[in-house]
Amino acid sequence: MPRRPDPAQQERRRDAIVEAAATLFAEKGYEATTAADIGRAAGLSGPSVFYYFEDKATVFRALFERDVPRLRAVLERESAGDDPVDALLTIVRDLAADVNDPIAPGLVAELVRRAPHDPALAQVVMDADARTQRVLTALVERAVDVGRARPGLPAAVVARWIQIVVDGVALHGGESSDDPWPALRTLVLRFLRAEEKP
Repeated sequence: MPRRPDPAQQERRRDAIVEAAATLFAEKGYEATTAADIGRAAGLSGPSVFYYFEDKATVFRALFERDVPRLRAVLERESAGDDPVDALLTIVRDLAADVNDPIAPGLVAELVRRAPHDPALAQVVMDADARTQRVLTALVERAVDVGRARPGLPAAVVARWIQIVVDGVALHGGESSDDPWPALRTLVLRFLRAEEKP
């Protein structure tokens, strides 16, 4: 009787493949990384990568898909918070959490290169971006409504610029060992024209 696959072991191997691929894609680039490279780095054979993933593009996409549930949970939790400015700052801090990871800039650069050639990847990114934009916009509106921020630019414009700044930090974050959070916090508060809480 054939052995049934162990789901936990399969998940561990998928995770190992994605982790190994993340480093390789960041260091060598998507095009220069082969399935054999990924398999070797994950402690598997090259062909076995395709037992767990349809192709190399699916492995790359998995790097970004695995963050979707965590991002959704953060956005849902913070959108229900009492203080919209605190919620905005928490979301921004979460979005920028990995910027000092040395592989982050390489992965972001590869994402920018790959998205135009992979509609499924582009959709993952656009969906996450749109969800984040909706929550940030609503929080900016609430911050103005409750007097925690002063009106100025439209809420959607402020939210979009906050995302642009975070994306820029993600692209360049690995170039410095400095903690980007103090500057990000200051920038968000200035976009909102909000006062620091005492």
